[in-house]
Amino acid sequence: MAVRTPHSEGIDRTYSSRECSFLTRLWQLRLLEGGSRLLGFRASCQGRRGATVITVLDYGSGNVESVFNAMRRVTDRAARAWDADSLQTSEAVVLPGVGALPAFMEALGRLGLVEPLQRVIADGMPCLGICVGMQALGEWGLEHEVTPGLGVATGTVASLSSLGVISKRLPHVGWNGVRLSADLPADSPLGVLIDRDVYFMHSFAFAAETPSAVGWTDYEVEFCSAVQKGNSLGIQFHPEKSQQTGLDFLDAWVRSVGKT
Repeated sequence: MAVRTPHSEGIDRTYSSRECSFLTRLWQLRLLEGGSRLLGFRASCQGRRGATVITVLDYGSGNVESVFNAMRRVTDRAARAWDADSLQTSEAVVLPGVGALPAFMEALGRLGLVEPLQRVIADGMPCLGICVGMQALGEWGLEHEVTPGLGVATGTVASLSSLGVISKRLPHVGWNGVRLSADLPADSPLGVLIDRDVYFMHSFAFAAETPSAVGWTDYEVEFCSAVQKGNSLGIQFHPEKSQQTGLDFLDAWVRSVGKT
């Protein structure tokens, strides 16, 4: 990986994945300290030099490293970035996520990414939202507090218990299938999920009747486990935890990016 600093005068230095992750955290710390220039650098983890990249947005979530590593197994164009400028040179963006939607949106706001994300997605940039990243594509979330999402897809995220899950254990953790819409295009990356299970870990989801829903999962009741709006695709499951099926899905999604 290459990381460029202001002091390098345009010369790239190669860092290991561990070093890049450490630099990421330092850069985010600089932002959290209100723009202090104490650290004196701005890092940008890049994929293949000179190539357009698929940006895995690193906003401090615990599973960014796992998602990034899974992406790197299917493409050498995966990059990890955490600033709005990186979106301008991206071919596509991945929103990984674990935890709560309010914390996710707060982190995006702190990094100045909400409006830039909304803008590039509206302009047609392919976007993949994973778990909480999928939930962020909606209009509103009802986790802990009413939280506005990115407003890409019509729908509100609510607790599984409010959607009717009463007798099943929560959170919903483990392997489950995805029933796909009959209207899904034949070349949709979701097609690799037919007759295969993927790994879920969540307590909140879109309701089954969400207008942008293209996939549903049964867990006492059906909930929406995939949404599609334009070039934006949201999935409630974790491909990075779904073994070969997850890698096959990511590979199919990366290939679909090249067709947009």
